[in-house]
Amino acid sequence: MDKLSEKILPISLQKEFNHLLGYAFPLCILLNNEKNLGWYYENYIETYAQLRKGYQIRFDVMDVLSYKEYETKIMETSRVDLIEASRIKSIEKEIIRKLKADKYIIIFLDQYYIMDSDAYNLRHYPHEVLIYGYKDEMFKAIAFDKNRIFNKINITHKELQSSFQNVLNKKIWTNETEIEENIIYYFNIIDQDISYPFNFNEFIEKLDRYHKSKIRKKDFYSLSDISEYLTGKEDIKIIFPKIDKYKGIYLNKYHVIGKPVLGVAGTSSRQGKYTLQLKLRKKMQERGYRVGQLGTEPTGLLFGFDAVYPMGYESNIKVKGIDAVKMVNSLMGAIEKKDPDIILFGSQSQTIPNQVGGEKEYPIAQHELILGTQADAYILCVNVDDEIEYIKRTIAYLEAIISSKVIALVVFPMENTARWSVLSHRKDEIESQRLEKERDRIAKEIKLKTYILNQDNEIERLTNHVEEFFSQ
Repeated sequence: MDKLSEKILPISLQKEFNHLLGYAFPLCILLNNEKNLGWYYENYIETYAQLRKGYQIRFDVMDVLSYKEYETKIMETSRVDLIEASRIKSIEKEIIRKLKADKYIIIFLDQYYIMDSDAYNLRHYPHEVLIYGYKDEMFKAIAFDKNRIFNKINITHKELQSSFQNVLNKKIWTNETEIEENIIYYFNIIDQDISYPFNFNEFIEKLDRYHKSKIRKKDFYSLSDISEYLTGKEDIKIIFPKIDKYKGIYLNKYHVIGKPVLGVAGTSSRQGKYTLQLKLRKKMQERGYRVGQLGTEPTGLLFGFDAVYPMGYESNIKVKGIDAVKMVNSLMGAIEKKDPDIILFGSQSQTIPNQVGGEKEYPIAQHELILGTQADAYILCVNVDDEIEYIKRTIAYLEAIISSKVIALVVFPMENTARWSVLSHRKDEIESQRLEKERDRIAKEIKLKTYILNQDNEIERLTNHVEEFFSQ
């Protein structure tokens, strides 16, 4: 065995696209370099169509890189089929040799033998993993881990050897996992000192060609106002959330919400507020409650929200100040008219400034949202590394600005691991035992019930707590 200490190729554990590994793995390779972002946004297009009443969402992926189908101008691919793979004498040595040549490897392995897999010692299941390095006697890979989370895992030499050898046995390929023609793929980045700027006109042309190729036409949903690019493309119906100005007549009167209102706020961006709203809605609907919902993400309508005030990603809101408060209040009134048992809404980013000096540090839009929604109670999302004093100040603000009550905290189960990187938004999952200790620490210091976002039993308990609060 070639004893090698370490060889780690650059990789990005991207979370943007991981439900289809054929598309997710190439992105992990490409997105560690920011010069490829333009190419990514132009070529990775997801369109969503709501096929029936409810929340069953289906997607089409078009003009995308898949290691099974496409070559690109920024990455080269070579393939190894089952027959050729059976001639490899030592898969460990072969992979090490490829890594030394700066090649990434996507390989089908029997998950039964991989300790970090949810199929370990349970069922034989051939599936892809992306190997991007080794350290000592351990291969470094990306795959779905034992919790079915797209994550970094370790594979020992013995696990690799056993799992690969069993993939060569056609008996483990079932009707659910048809035999793959190729079971190993090697990648290398074409090193060019250029970037790939996003070409919106080319994007629209691709969208137009895709639309015309379909017998069953679809409406498209954009997160941004792209009307200026649609000249001559009138047959494409693109919907995007947009609020230009408030048009109502208030006579200095505001709608006083007569239904229970629960808000989800936070201490920072990227901490699962949107996920929490969806989880709470699901739990409440399972208990028979009619849930109204105001979303602040532009994707809200795709997820069955009643109304959207799109102050999130690339906000299309043109109102501000008192007109913004009136607009939010009007949307809440419209939701109330549907006679829900409870209305949920979620804010964006932080609630109060954590520091000063930059325009984004001042949460003006959040302040307007709070005034317009008139929440009875809040759940506050926090990070494990938030300062306790900052959490207390956020709670004090939420309870003072409108007569309200912060009834619980929810801990986000991930943390920044590259704070000084240009890609500092990347987060890694916190080990469960440590996460539970952090939850207990925060609960003790803040003196509020505290829950963990990614544990279903915790969200069940949180739902019980919400139910108890509004039943008093």
